Amino acid sequence: MGGFLEEKAPPNSFATQATSSFTPFQSQFASISFHSSDLINFVDFLDTDVQALQSVVTQFWPKGIKTTETDGTLVKLKLNGYPWIPWSSNDFNSCILVRAILSYLYSNGWILHQSVNVLKSSPSTDTLIFRRQTLPPPLASWFSMGFKSADRVRLFGAEPEVIEALGVLLKSLEAWKSEEWKDRKFEEYDFNLTGLARG
Repeated sequence: MGGFLEEKAPPNSFATQATSSFTPFQSQFASISFHSSDLINFVDFLDTDVQALQSVVTQFWPKGIKTTETDGTLVKLKLNGYPWIPWSSNDFNSCILVRAILSYLYSNGWILHQSVNVLKSSPSTDTLIFRRQTLPPPLASWFSMGFKSADRVRLFGAEPEVIEALGVLLKSLEAWKSEEWKDRKFEEYDFNLTGLARG
């Protein structure tokens, strides 16, 4: 009986090369969420980062940490006082604390990816999602901005050129009334606005 010869197609060199040189995409994400009036949750951060973040909170929150709980990759800090209550006497300290947290994470390769409010029906559930990159990001200076009332804006840790630029902007909008250093030690600078500028 006659037969037939099966002819095999030559290997696809492009596919072979692409498969052998392909490196699976990997990216690491973590999050911080601010719950109730006194809680900070860290999820999926490296152990070294969690320890450093606890030190940051201790340094920049005057009332300190009350308790720490760990559950797998979740680390929950309960703070003394109520940093997340709007219009409380702790408002500006809260701004300084969040700025310090963001500054540390950025300098250690954690880039802010997205900010979301997960549960709008619950108080203080803002969540910050971070992506970690291998190469260190470029150097950056951080400042925070607080709104105490409808006619006052306060900057924390802002560079002189930032303060000057904001003053120029407010004057161009006819919203500038006066400005002054509130506390040089903590780098707090106030702008008083005309009328109810944010009303």
